[in-house]
Amino acid sequence: MAVEILRNDLATKLNTKQLAKFKDADLELLIAARYEDLSALEPAREEELIATRLPVALIGILRQAGVFGDVYLLTAFDAIMRAPPGIKERISPRSSGSATVPRRARTFSAVALWPRFDELLAHMRAQLDRTTRSFVPVLRAGKAGASEGFRAPADECEVRAPMQNMAELVNAVAASVGIQAAFSGGGSGHSSSATDYVVQKQRGDQEQQQEQRGGQRQPRIALSRDVLACIEFKGHWQFPLQLSHDVASMSLEQLKSARLITALQQCFGDMVMDEAPLGMVTRHNVALLLKRSSDVKDKMLYVSPPIGLDRILLAMLTLLQQAQQLEGLKEELRRDEVPNTPPQGYPQPELQRRRSPRLQQQQQVQQQQVQVSCCDAVGGQGLGDEGSRSSGSSAGASSGGGDASSSGMSTIGTIDVSLQGQGPEGLEWLPGDCGGKALHLELYGFGDVGLTGRCAGSGRYGNVLEGDIDGVAVVVKLFEQRRRGAVDAFARELAVYSHLRNSGSGLQGVAVPRLLRFGMFAHTGALFLAVTDEGDDLEAGAGGGDDDLEADAGGADSSGGGGTFAGGSAGDGGSSGGGSGGGAVITQELRAMMVAALRALHSAGVLHGDIRLSNFVLVDLGEAKVVGVSEVGSSHQAAMEAEVRSVQVL
Repeated sequence: MAVEILRNDLATKLNTKQLAKFKDADLELLIAARYEDLSALEPAREEELIATRLPVALIGILRQAGVFGDVYLLTAFDAIMRAPPGIKERISPRSSGSATVPRRARTFSAVALWPRFDELLAHMRAQLDRTTRSFVPVLRAGKAGASEGFRAPADECEVRAPMQNMAELVNAVAASVGIQAAFSGGGSGHSSSATDYVVQKQRGDQEQQQEQRGGQRQPRIALSRDVLACIEFKGHWQFPLQLSHDVASMSLEQLKSARLITALQQCFGDMVMDEAPLGMVTRHNVALLLKRSSDVKDKMLYVSPPIGLDRILLAMLTLLQQAQQLEGLKEELRRDEVPNTPPQGYPQPELQRRRSPRLQQQQQVQQQQVQVSCCDAVGGQGLGDEGSRSSGSSAGASSGGGDASSSGMSTIGTIDVSLQGQGPEGLEWLPGDCGGKALHLELYGFGDVGLTGRCAGSGRYGNVLEGDIDGVAVVVKLFEQRRRGAVDAFARELAVYSHLRNSGSGLQGVAVPRLLRFGMFAHTGALFLAVTDEGDDLEAGAGGGDDDLEADAGGADSSGGGGTFAGGSAGDGGSSGGGSGGGAVITQELRAMMVAALRALHSAGVLHGDIRLSNFVLVDLGEAKVVGVSEVGSSHQAAMEAEVRSVQVL
């Protein structure tokens, strides 16, 4: 009888579908805790209902249906000042879905205390309303959800889930006080750096609708345009920050000893890539807020004191307020104007005091020199075929000898990138760690590939960005080392271009795009291939939708190819950002050109590996080009013929 009474009461608040989720056993749990009708449930708090062992999903249904009264809601002040629950932190990377990749040492010059940071928190605290109950507090860490705008990349799930809950609350409170900035999920296609979360400027509904009108593909967008802060999630073993750490007074060597520097370098690199003035690194229980200097040449990183759970929501809200106030600073923080780290790293103050003035002066002179690296192991930059190399790209085609400034390049040294497992043929390898192999690469700044800030696509291993090398339009395909398989994919694709060059096939620029530059970005540690931009792919021209491309993410493990990144390959999960859609027809003449380009690759010993419209482009001269090549040295005739048949049915 009591169960029926409670069910009938709930029927006045819940719809039929919601009510059906409550089994008799669930209602008995409430009755046993003396929640026998709606009048008893109205003053209940969520933590009290959790104690009854009622499933959390059912508590959420009650909350959404408005069963609880205002007692459940908090004012902005109480919601923000209430500490969210902590999490049990793992100290082992076992089953981790993320990686903190070591960056080239000392990408920022030093750290210092964020001036007047505590005053900023106090000012924000004073603005919070203390009268109107409007906000649902963060009562539990929760599980990773899929709320709109919070689909983050692979990272620490135990940090991402509570971060989502906190971000939703902070966004709501920020909107109530007129702050036009908000936390949003990151990853490929959401920011140039593909950082975990971003703080974005909130634009008007009309402007957003113009970008999304008709569900059609829109022109390539500048992913970093609205990014004001970059957020990195870390596990305890990746970022063992403690409340007792005086980070602002640490030298670079001390940060390294405390195992904090790698995560800070990663976030700083994200901030440079996205031209963002602010950042944050968090392992949930403790976080650190970051701020760049207003002088783009100054690589000082300003840090907050370590933030615990008692102040984390207030600090996040303050970060949004600061992001809005510093929006104009983005124009002064151009990524291509950030100086590269000297090969020897930045001088350490504690070491300088023990050296003579003469040695200090010599060291400073050496650090100011731009070092030109030697040719790489695969024959120098610009693996395009000699006969097809244009005069516009010749300046960047070789990296050996001469003055770096004369060619417009600012290479600052070289680095050895380790590869797990067997490396592809066609490249010269160095001995790597643990018996593996290593590829010798050059380090570059963002200005060396002329990044425009616009995104041509996004994929499994990172974004593909527009660039310009000596007047030649290129797309720059990023391989983020923190992503599993990215280094292997980079090596495989580079091996294909090396094979095409060494075989004298003359196919680069004819059947496939030309590779003009490759290496590693010094600020972020991302590997890259810069190839000629051939325009939009046939899938875009045929009106293929973004939903179709998103379904390709997480496909096969082939590396996928470079080219114009007309969608990359299935292994890359790429999606094209160009084109306006609209009715290109795959005629028999066009299909014949596609087959001819594919057979040319086969004759050079290259198997494509992923035949689909998004891996073909049609150039102005009426010729088809293939992008997405992934295998070299294949002589399997049956596989090649199967690829040709695949073209016939596209």
